[in-house]
Amino acid sequence: MEQKFFEDCSLQELGYAYDLDIPNSTSCSYPEPSPDNSTIIYVDKLHHVKVSFCGCPFNMGKACCEQIMLNKWPPAMTERPKTVCTFCALELFHMLSH
Repeated sequence: MEQKFFEDCSLQELGYAYDLDIPNSTSCSYPEPSPDNSTIIYVDKLHHVKVSFCGCPFNMGKACCEQIMLNKWPPAMTERPKTVCTFCALELFHMLSH
């Protein structure tokens, strides 16, 4: 009998890319893919995804780190951030540590 089951895989393996869009906009017309894969720390697991930064003129040249912060993902580093943490994960860590 053939076994059927789900295999754990990353969002990137499924072809998912997260676009950091302009605030109050639907999508960016000039996405700039990050050269490296990003790791997002969420409450359920570490997610490995490709992130595209907004390259629109309306963005007024916001740095990658600033775009990540506007998305409410505190980065691990301010220069060329590759790892970010969601506020949900930070709140869970705070609740479990007290």
